[in-house]
Amino acid sequence: MSAWNQPLSEPMRMVAAKLRQLGINTFVRWNWVFCAPPLIITEDQIREALDIIDQALDESDKHYVG
Repeated sequence: MSAWNQPLSEPMRMVAAKLRQLGINTFVRWNWVFCAPPLIITEDQIREALDIIDQALDESDKHYVG
């Protein structure tokens, strides 16, 4: 979704914005989403975070060509 070592593409900017909007603080670079949860995270919190990441990735579907 973003070229290596280039500025974020529009789809990745949208993903990053959606993650922030939904309450996930991550570092987005190229086509990667970096997450570093605390060591005391629960399974329910992991599931919630994965659901939020899934919602954010849905934003990029509008730009998919294929």
